[in-house]
Amino acid sequence: MLKSIRDFWHERTRTVLVIMAIALGIAAFASVMSAYAILTRELDRGYLATNPASAVISMDAIDDGLIQAVLSDRSISDAEPRRVVSGQIKSGPIQWRNLILFVVKDYGDVRVSKLEREQGAWPPGRGELLIERDAFQVARAKIGDVVTVKTANGVEKQLTVTGRVHDVGQAQARMENIVYGYITLETLTEIGEQPFLDQLNILVAENRYDEDHVREVAAKAEKLIEGLGHKVRRVDVPKPGKHPHSDLTGSLLLMMSSFGLLVLALSGILVVNLLTAMMAAQVRQIGMMKAVGATRGQVSRIYFGQAVLLGVAATLVAFPLGVIGSRVLCNYMAIFLNFDINSYAVPLWVYLLVGLVGIITPLLAAAFPIWKATRVSVREAMADYGVSQNSFGQGWLDRRLSQLGGSRRPLMMSLRNSFRRRARLALTLLTLSAGGLFFMSALNIRSSLVNTLDRMFAI
Repeated sequence: MLKSIRDFWHERTRTVLVIMAIALGIAAFASVMSAYAILTRELDRGYLATNPASAVISMDAIDDGLIQAVLSDRSISDAEPRRVVSGQIKSGPIQWRNLILFVVKDYGDVRVSKLEREQGAWPPGRGELLIERDAFQVARAKIGDVVTVKTANGVEKQLTVTGRVHDVGQAQARMENIVYGYITLETLTEIGEQPFLDQLNILVAENRYDEDHVREVAAKAEKLIEGLGHKVRRVDVPKPGKHPHSDLTGSLLLMMSSFGLLVLALSGILVVNLLTAMMAAQVRQIGMMKAVGATRGQVSRIYFGQAVLLGVAATLVAFPLGVIGSRVLCNYMAIFLNFDINSYAVPLWVYLLVGLVGIITPLLAAAFPIWKATRVSVREAMADYGVSQNSFGQGWLDRRLSQLGGSRRPLMMSLRNSFRRRARLALTLLTLSAGGLFFMSALNIRSSLVNTLDRMFAI
């Protein structure tokens, strides 16, 4: 342990650089893994808190008798009618935007796929419109504005925006370039549509997260409804217990985690570089340890211990950085995916995984230089002076470099000195190349995503 500390102090500048490099990689990995754990938990928690529909049955007009008949099935715990109307909306001189209107029968008794009131009127009155909070930017409107609404019948009607709601289960309005509005049956009549509801949201009583069971119950409900003389247009069964965009979240975080792993790989190369340089300067020390009886395993344990110290130090630095990074990432993703985060608590398995990665990464990186340095014999170690006696100066490149002379003497010395340790030169070039590669890859991917989104969802 004391030898490791002395070695690190002697190479303190390079040691600090390597620790910070490893810490950066671990912090990036920790940020992504923590954000993944927090986002998937909070996204699904917020979604499940709305009591999302197990199945959505679209049909002709729904009456109270049909709802009572459906609820008579004990496998269904609740059923609530709604209607979805497509149209367009315009605020002032702004061009028409796509609009989806959700018609709710009783805003005071929403039990399935609940809405969260955020600001303004609740429920909306006749001739009034509530807008989903993420859709205000698309609508280019604010509470109190008068907007023009037009449905498929072509009738244009002015409605007043009186409130803001949060509907967790809807796709991001900004991504879809669409406005989500919420009105009553009375307002539906004012915009020229027939005042009926045609979408039944049902909630199964048991095994709510078993998709096969949900489909079985939905099929029974479909037969029951058709038996009552109603025409069923379609039956939709969303993935039980999962927010519709949880897969999107996972994909985005997977892409980010890949860059975290790349940074870890880069820091591993720096560990190899550091230990290679340290052990190249300590070949004679290794020979002396072997001369007094140290085995190859004992010598290896000393340097593996140094790798562990590097990993522990880097992990301690990385943990707080990772927590801060995960919060920034979570806040960004929460805005992007339009949901709220109630807890930033990181589960224990993330800390254990990050700690394990932080220790294993430098160990794996140190394996080759330690194996190479400890295999030399006592005679070879004591005779070492930093240059291979068998190969340096005899290769074609060495001969060509030796031909450089005259005023180029300083250049010749620097070039020949660079090629004395070709493996170390290759490792240094690999480190610089990998860093440039990762940097350019990140910039290219960002530019590609931004340009693609600008073209697809320009407002």
